[in-house]
Amino acid sequence: MVTLQNTYPLASPHIPNRPRVDAGWKGAVVDARHSIDTSSDCTCLGINTDLWPITGQSDRFFRNLVSLYRRQSGLSLLQRAAIFIMLKAIDTDLWVAEQPLKYFGLEVGTRMSVIRLTSGKLMVISPIDMDDATINELNQLGEVSYIVVPNLYHHLFVADFKLCYPHAKLWAVSGLERKRPDLQIDYIISDRNIHLIDGVEYLFIQGFNTLDTSGYSPLNECVFFHIKSRTLIVTDTVFHFDKQCSPSTRLIAKLLGGYNQLRPSLLEKFATQNKAKVKCSIQQLLAWDFERVIMAHGSIIEQNGKPQFKAGYEWFLETSL
Repeated sequence: MVTLQNTYPLASPHIPNRPRVDAGWKGAVVDARHSIDTSSDCTCLGINTDLWPITGQSDRFFRNLVSLYRRQSGLSLLQRAAIFIMLKAIDTDLWVAEQPLKYFGLEVGTRMSVIRLTSGKLMVISPIDMDDATINELNQLGEVSYIVVPNLYHHLFVADFKLCYPHAKLWAVSGLERKRPDLQIDYIISDRNIHLIDGVEYLFIQGFNTLDTSGYSPLNECVFFHIKSRTLIVTDTVFHFDKQCSPSTRLIAKLLGGYNQLRPSLLEKFATQNKAKVKCSIQQLLAWDFERVIMAHGSIIEQNGKPQFKAGYEWFLETSL
């Protein structure tokens, strides 16, 4: 365990984003609104400096981080990038948590979203592999009442997560009951209409296919709109790989036509045959007045998310929306 001095104490309840530094953990992303003098070092570490609260303590955290990075100069970059991110406040009643994830050997990362509903209960979308510290922080936010598996691929950690919250209702998209018969699903999402629960609307995207080891397969994704923060939450129906990603991920994104774009990749474009169904769902989605887009893989879009999303799907569908 590597410890940073003079950084956020783990026990400070008023700090919403408390980093834990753990040697050997790679591919992490730290978000920050505070501008610091050591931005080049942060770039080397793969740190995104867009979202951290503006406080003097964030400055001390990064200076200590860079000091650690320089002291570890004999290690590889991946070994130096020893940061674990706990829950990060994105907006009022909205948080995310991130962790590394490889797909076909490519580091794409993954992201879990947490919404505090108007009822005060929590909805967790696409659970990740949680540690005790993050679970404790989640418990401070409220009662986890809904655990959502948003498509047929983001189910890897749901069983362990459900053990932590046995009384929470498990929501899953249609088809997961066959793919994961070990899970006791309380509600299957399959209706093509928009539904509302306590300040969150959700929609099942029809017709969208993805590529996996068995060939072309349906994604069966449900997307969410957090009305209060004007945030669209998706999983694999769009990606946004930019300069914050690893060099290999940037290269593949460029080859697949998706670098620095909010859109699906060429693989999904080729795999999806029934684009008329997808178009119908996307037109429904575009009725939502969203500004921000949170996806499972890639950098969050904070502004002008709707026109970027629309442009990405006009490319994907090869038609105007």
